[in-house]
Amino acid sequence: MMIAVLTVGALAGGNALSSARQVQLHQLQIDLETQQSNYAVSVSALTNVAAPGRVANEAGALHLVTPEVVLQIPSASLLAPLHLPKFIGSALVTSRKTH
Repeated sequence: MMIAVLTVGALAGGNALSSARQVQLHQLQIDLETQQSNYAVSVSALTNVAAPGRVANEAGALHLVTPEVVLQIPSASLLAPLHLPKFIGSALVTSRKTH
């Protein structure tokens, strides 16, 4: 009889701990979703600030030269070394040595 009472008490206590843990996990999930949503809104706002079309419109409002074409340049990894630029055309080259 005593063992049955202790077993039921242990099960009830374990159940209460499990329920409390589930409530904590649920609250953490809500907090995570809120933070992810806030982050997404921030990223969107900052991305729109530097959008090429917006920059071109504001340049026109300031009476700066309006570009004929606005191109989005693809991103490049910062870990990969960049190739040397290729120049089209020629430039006059003079020797630095004095004769």
